[in-house]
Amino acid sequence: MKSTIIIGREKFSQNEIFNNLNFYLTLHSTKKNESKLENVGGSSYFYLQSGTACIKTNSLNAQISEGMYFSINGPGVITLNEKSKAIQIFVKNFSSLNTLGGPVEEIGRLSYIDGCSDSLLLSPSRLGEPCLNLLHFPVHTKQTSHHHPSFRFGIVLSGSGNCVSDAKTEKLNTGDVFYIPPFVKHKFDTEEECMNIIAFHPDSDWGPTDEIHPMINRTII
Repeated sequence: MKSTIIIGREKFSQNEIFNNLNFYLTLHSTKKNESKLENVGGSSYFYLQSGTACIKTNSLNAQISEGMYFSINGPGVITLNEKSKAIQIFVKNFSSLNTLGGPVEEIGRLSYIDGCSDSLLLSPSRLGEPCLNLLHFPVHTKQTSHHHPSFRFGIVLSGSGNCVSDAKTEKLNTGDVFYIPPFVKHKFDTEEECMNIIAFHPDSDWGPTDEIHPMINRTII
């Protein structure tokens, strides 16, 4: 796979976009009936684009509303109520923290390239682990072309823009989903409207270690 995959909101249905030994990227859409998704043998990172959902594990029972995100480690059940849409990233044989949050802020808290900004929504609990991010692209953004050493998977939270790669230019609208393979050069541009994206990273080069973390760094003996 050498180019980006864009799935428009009008084609948003239960659809496994990508899987390998460790990661399963899936779109979920319910109409009249609720849908129960089992989380067994790993962890799920989840963003609820519309509707409502319920999370139930041995230690957690929570109601989720539109615009919220979470990570849970199994075993557990995620129930999508009727008329709901969500993206799910299941990470096999991995134990995330049980964390939920949202709705997201309009602008990221950290600087990113070319005047864009980023917020780390679900942080790696240890160096190298997955993370979930908010990316904010102001109006008239013309990003520098770049690539990443691992795939990127996300959904357009609000606004619109373009995903530009060597192969093609794809229009992105609110609710569209994208998958970008590793090392594929791309950039995001906007015109008269800003764009916010929720993006999943399968790894990170930042995070706490046993030797470096806030508790031990601020412990003076």
